Amino acid sequence: MDGLKLKIMTVVTQKPHRPFELYLTTPQNTHLDSVHRYNYGLMSMLKDFYNFTFVNRRTKSWGYLRNGKFDGMIGALSRREVDLGGSPMYFRQERHRVVSYTTRTFVERVYRYHVFASPSAWSKCYRPCFIFRHPPRNDAVKNPFLLPFEIIVWYLMVACGSILAMVLCFSFFMEDAGKHYQTLCKS
Repeated sequence: MDGLKLKIMTVVTQKPHRPFELYLTTPQNTHLDSVHRYNYGLMSMLKDFYNFTFVNRRTKSWGYLRNGKFDGMIGALSRREVDLGGSPMYFRQERHRVVSYTTRTFVERVYRYHVFASPSAWSKCYRPCFIFRHPPRNDAVKNPFLLPFEIIVWYLMVACGSILAMVLCFSFFMEDAGKHYQTLCKS
């Protein structure tokens, strides 16, 4: 592959505010297009290992069938405008007819966190993600560190602290009285 120049297309959903290659390699806002940045890093390592160069093009779509033709990265691959797809995508039957897949570069795990109301809605989700919902907050408590405990826990903590303080005071008193008693006995 010495000296070979490949054309690669990468899907980037966010509009980069800097040059494209710099956007993919800079560790800022890594939560945006993270898998595509990961694949760009893999392609850069392969480029160095196999001694080839590549020209990277950007698109906003992976490739969906519209009016009998594909748009985005799949469309560019099927029209032979690019040699490789630089972004991961789902294996779909209609795409499989026009492009050849290689192998997975990223294994995704889907975690569900009470987001969807019904199991049928789960099948309509195409992008796995974490969604954290904030619990309802009482405005009377301004400190978020106090929220995890219920009121009975606070009462028990105060009671245990009070008992501990009394035991320590009693212990110090007895220790001090013992030392005072020993000095009286010696004299």
